[in-house]
Amino acid sequence: MTSFLADVLITAGKLEKVNLHEKISEIQKEITKLKYDVKNFMDDNYVEFTSKLTRDQHLVLKGEKLLEEMNALQKRIDNHVKIELSGSTKELKTLSQALKESNIMLQLSNQLLNLHECIKSIKNYQEEKLYVKVAKTLCHMQTTLYNSQTDLRDLDIYTAIEEEYLNLYTSFLSDTSLLLHERICWIGIDDQNAKAVTLSIKNEFDDIQDLIQSLHYIDNLSNYLHKFSMTLMDYIINPIINDDCSVYVIDEKVFTVEIFKKKKSPGYKSVLYNLELLFKFLHQHFQFTIYDDETFLKEIQPHLLEQLSTSLKNDCISRITPTSSADLKNFTPIIQAINDFQYFLVKIGFITNDQLFLSEYTKDIDKLFIKKICQDLLAKARNIMKKDLHDSIIYEPQACSFILQ
Repeated sequence: MTSFLADVLITAGKLEKVNLHEKISEIQKEITKLKYDVKNFMDDNYVEFTSKLTRDQHLVLKGEKLLEEMNALQKRIDNHVKIELSGSTKELKTLSQALKESNIMLQLSNQLLNLHECIKSIKNYQEEKLYVKVAKTLCHMQTTLYNSQTDLRDLDIYTAIEEEYLNLYTSFLSDTSLLLHERICWIGIDDQNAKAVTLSIKNEFDDIQDLIQSLHYIDNLSNYLHKFSMTLMDYIINPIINDDCSVYVIDEKVFTVEIFKKKKSPGYKSVLYNLELLFKFLHQHFQFTIYDDETFLKEIQPHLLEQLSTSLKNDCISRITPTSSADLKNFTPIIQAINDFQYFLVKIGFITNDQLFLSEYTKDIDKLFIKKICQDLLAKARNIMKKDLHDSIIYEPQACSFILQ
């Protein structure tokens, strides 16, 4: 009985291996045919750059079906390697190796077809103005092209596809930047003699969020936000803090700073009020999420907060720090104004409660008061030391003898 059962199992195993041989041979023929179909198809589209797109979907479906069949075969072979006798293991491993080699060829074919589908989709998305989908598809193409785990770079056609990707990327980045420039407009920043600078938001297009999100997906958002923040700092925030100016908003879409006299320091109330007006304007027009929970204001914070903090402390708050007991008593409303401004920035999501950058001016006033007095005394000492060295005082001998007695 035992011998009979063993014979049955051996016979079944042989039949299964024959079946595997036949199936692998069949798939290898299909892969070879698919490889030449893909090669001819890609040559038509990326070497001669002609539009012969009639059989691309058929090739994609065929490649996907073959990949599924190969995965099923690989599982069958892996299962047999585990249960067959040691004498059969070598033969099954040979089958497995042949299948893996064919699988690599099939993976490359599918990647090429996938890249072609991406290129075709990008052009369609651009026509439909689906900017985020364009950006995500470009990101997918980049991941596929520069994946070090594949052998795509070894293919002759790789350079042509990479050039096509780079052209699409460069063109999309240029178009996106131009569209944002049309929607977020600066007037007066290129004129050194301009007395007014204007920031206009044309949100009637209703696509600013999509354009900003697109820059995120193609990894160019940081560059844009840095440039935007520096322009905001140089032409809006610095004049508000350092110059005698007027700030006003027209139709809730146009923010203007008109300078009357440069380097004439405005009062702290005016500075804080105008800065709050600016951030209200930004919050009104950029109150959207870029990715996950990251908003526009959160994203510009790393590019803007340090310079805003430094300028506000050195050029505004430090000027009103108390230097006498009388000033110290009158500092309470100033503390309240500073806190109100900080908590407003927290409310709109520009900073968190852990980033109250003016806290040193609101928490320990006595310490700040002493520090300010010491700074003033040091400044006076430096002025004395800068006086002419030949200045002198003559002491009479009588005065000296009187002191000695």
